[in-house]
Amino acid sequence: MYWEKIFGLITSGMYLLGSVLVFIIILWNKDFSVLLIVTSVTGFLIGLGYIFVFLKNRDTK
Repeated sequence: MYWEKIFGLITSGMYLLGSVLVFIIILWNKDFSVLLIVTSVTGFLIGLGYIFVFLKNRDTK
């Protein structure tokens, strides 16, 4: 149970880092595809969603 949470937090951190890097690239280059926004928002929501679920479950136990 312990390692699953650690690996989940690491993975969600990678999602967040990747999404932030894509957002920086979008802001840096004015010519970008809409698909970049969709994938970066999705990764950002997955990363934050896991962290919020993890913190919510940790507080209830």
